[in-house]
Amino acid sequence: MALVLPILVGQLSQLPEFNVRCLWQNRLYYEGLRRAIALRRGRGEEVHVLDIGTGTGLLAMMAARLGADTVVAVEEFRPMADCARRFRF
Repeated sequence: MALVLPILVGQLSQLPEFNVRCLWQNRLYYEGLRRAIALRRGRGEEVHVLDIGTGTGLLAMMAARLGADTVVAVEEFRPMADCARRFRF
């Protein structure tokens, strides 16, 4: 399953530079997770993911969607932890 970015390439020029970097960075994280999970699955191994400093839980949600057996997301900053807790993956 590919990560679908709900922004057309032509619209990238309208976003602040920081947001554009985040979009590409998240796509790279997704691809890294996809490859790592596929590698372990190819070896017949279980996949366990620990997301330290999860923030909103985006990477943890990516890992869960990509089929990790377990995902543990850890966040110390209470407002971000509360935000991540609202999402069920």
